[in-house]
Amino acid sequence: MPKQNAEQQIREKIRDMMERHNIKVVHIPWWETLWYRHVAPLISNIKYYVQEHVRGYSDLDCWNVAWYIARKSVPPLQKMRDGFMGTPVRRHVENRHGEIIELKNVVYGNEADILNEQQWRDVLDDMIFAFEWPLRQDNPDFDHENSQYVTDGCKRQKRGLILFSIYYNDLWD
Repeated sequence: MPKQNAEQQIREKIRDMMERHNIKVVHIPWWETLWYRHVAPLISNIKYYVQEHVRGYSDLDCWNVAWYIARKSVPPLQKMRDGFMGTPVRRHVENRHGEIIELKNVVYGNEADILNEQQWRDVLDDMIFAFEWPLRQDNPDFDHENSQYVTDGCKRQKRGLILFSIYYNDLWD
């Protein structure tokens, strides 16, 4: 008997609190729960799959284009880094502060101006990092609190994107 009284008192307190705060309990029918939790997401996934294979991207990809480009760019850049047939002409130099300066009017044919294999791998590594950075930030284990890590990552991403723009036409093998 005392246990029922305690439970009844708790129910009355909850009911009073809900009335004071104008909280209503809504009972959702089972078919509505089934639709919104299982059927509708399945239909959306099928729609996105069809869009991806018909036009090359889905509406889902348009919500974060940077992430979409990063996701599509990393695998071919990694494959190129692991095995390439040649290296391009040097199109950049770094000043004493580590800033990249694009070389205009590059003359082809001079062997001294061609990047060696390690230099080209370093350039490709910077490009890969630039596109992996947005993907890393979506990871739940990403350390958003460490401002130095975030600042260094953003600087390196900017460097990789600058190199990507400079060597864009050389990304073929």
